[in-house]
Amino acid sequence: MVLKEREHRTLEGEDQDHLVAIINSSLRVANIHHFFSWSQGAIQFLLPHEILVCGFAMGPDLPMRFMRFSSSRYFDETRFSEVCHPEEGLLPRMISHSNETGHACMLGTGAPKRYFEEALLPLLEHSELRSAAADGQRGPDGRLKSYFCFSRVEMPLGSHVEYLLQLLVPFLHTTLSRVIANEEPDAGMAGVQNVPSVTAREVQVLHHIKLGKTNQQIAEELALSPLTVKNHVQRILRKLKASNRGHAVTLAINIGVLKA
Repeated sequence: MVLKEREHRTLEGEDQDHLVAIINSSLRVANIHHFFSWSQGAIQFLLPHEILVCGFAMGPDLPMRFMRFSSSRYFDETRFSEVCHPEEGLLPRMISHSNETGHACMLGTGAPKRYFEEALLPLLEHSELRSAAADGQRGPDGRLKSYFCFSRVEMPLGSHVEYLLQLLVPFLHTTLSRVIANEEPDAGMAGVQNVPSVTAREVQVLHHIKLGKTNQQIAEELALSPLTVKNHVQRILRKLKASNRGHAVTLAINIGVLKA
């Protein structure tokens, strides 16, 4: 495997601020629950997604252990186990692709063919992931030591998403390493991690609530009906155990879902 030369790119506008916020907030991530809030909060502004599956090699020549951080009820324990199956699962196959090619693996509508193998498409269709964009951190031998798969990605797959992965993966790796070191031996590493939290859409609603907008204004901004926005707000209050909209914003900032 030969690592390809990286094309020079740069972030522009608000994306630069989003990356700085991701880096700063990563320093406050100390456990699995913090990591979930970080992935579903700060990272959403740069790479919006519904599901994140992380693989981490716990030592030399050891297979990766997998964790999921999901706001989707459709990606359940059964689907997760199937995706991570060491012989037939989608994730190990994607990891092999990235190890062999030296670059990200992407699957889904519009993904350029250089990012995937045709044989992976039926596995994606069965998985409930819909789309997948993944890459990992490599060790001195060039082999992957960790792997981060973003699924149900809400932007076109291609070179820009690959660039975002190149930016995010080192911080994901360092942050998850710290989380694992802080946990009790094997705590949280048996497989599934599915901490209840707000969805990507609810983060958007919270952002507009923070700006002081009414349900009608939020509906117009997000192209939703006022009733749908009202239902989102009610779910947000229930999930965060907030007494009102302002309280929900404060709690969301405290757990890293919203930027202060």
